[in-house]
Order: sequence, then structure tokens, then C-alpha cells
Amino acid sequence: MRMPIDAHRWTLFVGGEERRYLQTVDSGLVGQPVSGDAWVSTYGEYRYQTPSGWSPGLVGQHLYANQVFDASTLADGQGSVRTKVHSLTTQPSVRWSRGRGFRWEVGYSWQRQNFNAPIDGFWQTGPRSVVAWDYAEGSAVEATLRYENRPYDSRPASNLLGIPEPDTVARFTQLNADVAWKHQWSDKPKLRSTVRLFQMLNRDEAVGFYDFNRWGVAGTLRWEGTYWGTLLGARWSQWDYQRQFISPAPEDLFKYRHTQDVETSARVFRKVGRHATVFAEYLFERQNSNVLLYTYSSHTATGGLEWEF
Repeated sequence: MRMPIDAHRWTLFVGGEERRYLQTVDSGLVGQPVSGDAWVSTYGEYRYQTPSGWSPGLVGQHLYANQVFDASTLADGQGSVRTKVHSLTTQPSVRWSRGRGFRWEVGYSWQRQNFNAPIDGFWQTGPRSVVAWDYAEGSAVEATLRYENRPYDSRPASNLLGIPEPDTVARFTQLNADVAWKHQWSDKPKLRSTVRLFQMLNRDEAVGFYDFNRWGVAGTLRWEGTYWGTLLGARWSQWDYQRQFISPAPEDLFKYRHTQDVETSARVFRKVGRHATVFAEYLFERQNSNVLLYTYSSHTATGGLEWEF
């Protein structure tokens, strides 16, 4: 829901999803069968547009999720776990826009992640900058740079063998950079594509056991007619760990862990009336690694009803 009032712009979005499986499935986690998962998200934004092109704003967001979570994305070393999380985010920013579609935005983010065991909670803070060129209606080139500092509540830091050290607390820093090209090929019917290149540098502030570089490419293609529409997506990325051996065996010394993940998705939807949309979606995920714990694949088919106002 968007409410422009003179120079004041308000945005509110509330969304949620609950999946129930026809039968309880084996998640691959000991003692953690899965019968379904759920999430609820609330997003609010306020922005004030000045005549000079400056636009200060504030974003607030809350996310609740109860699902199987890939903890390796947090350099956690646990693989997939069943957990619940409450995530709170606030982000003030200032945007500057000039003629010919050029804009620049700088902001700062405070985020609190409260996980249930076995994942430890943490703060995540840092600056963010975006430079963009909106060269046509629905088309843009954007470059984003983010720096994040992540101190954990109680998770101990690890030594070079991955063993937690007593009386320590883990802290990571991340540098994220991505470049995205969004293009609208036609208006009626709407045909849009997005291509994104991204890179993440994660640094473990202890001895570097969780130092890794991640890089990859992602893309989407969306077609939307009067009633029907489709959305295709794909992503590939590689994780290169700098100091993690694939095992403590002598023959594996200086053989470092690396992982590749692939994700493809297809979604078909149809509008029903002014506010409702029915959809069906298929998602394939595969992760290959030279460490067996981080190798898996999954197929997910979803159908549902969305309501927008």
C-alpha cells in the first residue's frame, strides 16, 4: 500500500506464507522431521521529497520465520538446521536525484537477528551506498556497496581447526558489492529482465577460519499479460574459503573448502479480480561441495493465493 501525500510518501507492505506438506518429510536433520514452514514480514517506509532533489527517508522492517535454514550462509558451520528467527531492521537514508535519471543514495542499517538455538543471535550494522541511472521507464543500471559488522551474542570464535575457543566471542565483517541491470523490453504485455553480478568478502575477526569470498550471477525474466504471467529465475554462485581445510587428515592439508550452489525457479500466476492472484511455483536448489556435509539438492512445488491491496 502506497500513500503519496504532497511531498510525503508512505509505503506499507505486509506479507506472509505458510506451507503444509501432505506428509511429514525427512529434513536430513536428526530428530527434526518437517511438516511445514512459515514466515510473516512487515515493511514500512517514509520518504520526504524536497524541491532541490534531496529525499531523506526511513525504513523499518520485521520478519518472523519458522523453517529449515541453511546456516552455512552465516558462516556458521552447522549446515541446515530447523530454527525460528525474529529479525528487526531500521535504516535511515538520504537520496539525491538529478536530471536524466541519475540518483545517489547513502544510508546506515541497524539489524537485530534473534534466532532460536542452535543459531546464536547477533547484531548487524553498517553503511550502504547506491549509484544508479534510470535510463528509461522501468529500466536502470545500479551499483550497490555495503559494509556490515556482525558481533555475535555468545558464539565463541573458532581456531584454525574449527574448534570453538573458550572465553571468546565471534565477530565477522562483510563487504558486499553488486551491479544490476534492469530492463523493460515492452509495456503491453510487460516483459522485464534483471541481471545481477555480486560479490561478498567475509572476514572472521579471530584467526580467519571463516574467511571466504563468494561471487556469482543471478537473473530473472518476467512476462505479464492482462491476466496471465510467468516469472523465471536462476542463480549461480561459488564460495571459496581461504583457511578451511576439507578435513584434518594429513593428506587434506592445504586442500581448501569450496562450494557451488545453483538455484532455478519457475512461477505461473493468474489474476482473479482486482486484488487476488493464484499461482503455482517450482524451485530447484543444488549445492555441491568438496565437504560432504554441504552437498544437497531439493525440489519444491508450491501453489497458493495472494491478496494485494
